[in-house]
Amino acid sequence: MKNGTGDVYVTIHYLEDLNAVMDVWTGAFGAQENFRKGLETVVEVIEKTKANKWLADLRLLKGSFDPSAEWLTTVIMPRTIELGLEFEAIVLPKEIFAKLSTKDAIQQVKNLYIRQFWDINEARQWLQSSK
Repeated sequence: MKNGTGDVYVTIHYLEDLNAVMDVWTGAFGAQENFRKGLETVVEVIEKTKANKWLADLRLLKGSFDPSAEWLTTVIMPRTIELGLEFEAIVLPKEIFAKLSTKDAIQQVKNLYIRQFWDINEARQWLQSSK
């Protein structure tokens, strides 16, 4: 998906070996509607693939998503759980504003096993061992 300046800000794909949806954020998403569009697409892929795991690679995410945080925790996360999501591994952003938004949002999510990582390989290993 591309932001208003034409830069790719997120790619989303299915990892068959993990039965997981992976979203890789690669910079600034720009408008909040772009952030929301990215997460809506994650939900669509979870629904289509019946994935029970989510690997969110936020290492390169830039910017705060605080204006969308309540929507994320009260709309998106309950929808993913309804669809059968059980585990989420989050690789934390390096950029401070994105990191703060992420940590705040994680604290609000209930009924889901969520772990935070700094290393993508550790996150994958945890999801692989999660049953």
